[in-house]
Amino acid sequence: MSAYPPSGTLWVNNNKANDRQPDYRGEIEFPNDVVEDLYAQMKKGEVPKASLVGWRRESKAGNKFLSLSAKVWVPKDGGQQRAPQQRQPDSTPHGRQQERRAPAQQTFDDEIPFD
Repeated sequence: MSAYPPSGTLWVNNNKANDRQPDYRGEIEFPNDVVEDLYAQMKKGEVPKASLVGWRRESKAGNKFLSLSAKVWVPKDGGQQRAPQQRQPDSTPHGRQQERRAPAQQTFDDEIPFD
């Protein structure tokens, strides 16, 4: 058992070979209460959401990264009512079906510098 609560990291992708590859890579561990809430959202037909928070950090080697933590998502209305968001299929340029999510209602006006 880890001495730290479930968390994650997001690092600059130094192996990026072209513009279609991600700028950042990482992973996150989800606490049990978050997983249970995600499952409950799915059962209601909603697109599952979790709240993520991050802190800018620097490794001992001098590499900058984000330290992440996931929490149960609570709507801005204080948890009154979650409007169901249904997944809608969308086709890709290659003719495959993919999941399309409803536009995010939360906006962020800050930037995360990785200078």
